[in-house]
Amino acid sequence: MYEFKHEQDVFVKAEQVKALIKACFGEHLSNKDIQRCLARIWHNRYHNSAITEFDKQVTELLAKHNIDPKTAYNWIRATQLPEDVKSLIESRKISPTKAFQVINNRQRRERASLGLQILEKGRA
Repeated sequence: MYEFKHEQDVFVKAEQVKALIKACFGEHLSNKDIQRCLARIWHNRYHNSAITEFDKQVTELLAKHNIDPKTAYNWIRATQLPEDVKSLIESRKISPTKAFQVINNRQRRERASLGLQILEKGRA
């Protein structure tokens, strides 16, 4: 049921990871809970921070299916991108990593323009 192939769509993989975790640990888990769990697992790998028993079980489940928690986290993050960027990923014009860069640049430009607007209002 859960076969992760390289050529599969990122959004299909994300849904499969969510379904896998929900099937094993209950449907009551929200997408945000799953995303936070994967972020804690990844953070623990590099910073040796505290990890819950649930996180350990999710780690074992992902390892059993040969899924890297950081990759799964990025797949789920990609599902939260704006529709215009999602369509570029689906058509394989950009990678999910590039999509995150595009969104970060977009947000940076918006913050910079907001700052300029505030400065102009202050001068007037």
